[in-house]
Amino acid sequence: MRPVASFDVAQCRAEIAALEGKKRKLNNAIQRANFERRITVASEEMSLAEALDLRKSINQRIGELTSQLREAAYERIVYKEERDIVEPPDRDFGEVRQALEERRRLFRDLNRRLRAVAFEVIVEFKDEP
Repeated sequence: MRPVASFDVAQCRAEIAALEGKKRKLNNAIQRANFERRITVASEEMSLAEALDLRKSINQRIGELTSQLREAAYERIVYKEERDIVEPPDRDFGEVRQALEERRRLFRDLNRRLRAVAFEVIVEFKDEP
């Protein structure tokens, strides 16, 4: 295949390179705004960048606690010839459920605050011609 006469490959590549440069500059401006803007979460002040990282780690912890809750809900029974061996779960169901609920509340609060701030933050970026 070859390009049609009205399509200039070199010009297209130059435009793509210019767009990639603008993307880097815009991403840098967003990151700068994320580090400059501060919010309070669970009585702790932090930058938006920290809050976004915190949200990610809380979400991961929620997944871990969900798996632990599933395991804590059941006893393991090992069937032997004359008797059954009952093994209790490693963690208490109530404790895991409470920890999971606390993380879920923190995640919801953090998410609400991040969404509200998203409408307030202004990114300083001027698109050059």
